Amino acid sequence: TPGMSGDGNAPAARRYTPASSRTGNWPPDDKPEPGAGPDPAQFSNMELRPKAERLLKLMIEKYPEFLQSYTTLSQAYKKRGDTAAANDLLEKMEKAEQTLYNNNPENLMYMQDLGLAKYYRGQTQEGLDLLWEAFRANPNSNYAYQKLIQVLYELRRTSDIVRATQMYSDYKINRSDPIVQQIMQ
Repeated sequence: TPGMSGDGNAPAARRYTPASSRTGNWPPDDKPEPGAGPDPAQFSNMELRPKAERLLKLMIEKYPEFLQSYTTLSQAYKKRGDTAAANDLLEKMEKAEQTLYNNNPENLMYMQDLGLAKYYRGQTQEGLDLLWEAFRANPNSNYAYQKLIQVLYELRRTSDIVRATQMYSDYKINRSDPIVQQIMQ
């Protein structure tokens, strides 16, 4: 059924939009707007269903480049209290992304994902360096912009967000992006 999750009982996931892009709150503050986007607390006690866990493991096996499978399963392990399994999985993610990047250093998507993997593993500066490098190589890339902005937003690096947005908006077509318009006001 459209608008439902796979089990038919819960609403499907919505695309999260940072509060700053919805409300005119720029620069971002540290408090999310009430009722805006998912409340992380509602997921804190949620257990990953066995079928979902099996599917994530299969995704990791068949599509090792799909970062979200690793991060979702790692979060489930952390919620269970199994930080060792969570950290092992993030290490596996980084190694997979590193291998993909080493085999295809010209592939900017692999560079971006390796940057995110390093960031998720706590190697913040190394991850940011890769994200910036990939973005500078193609500042018109919506994917490169979004991945970089995600990390900069989490780190509250407002001046870097503005700088990246200025680079991204140098391409006229990107100026119509609502996030760009909000940041550039």
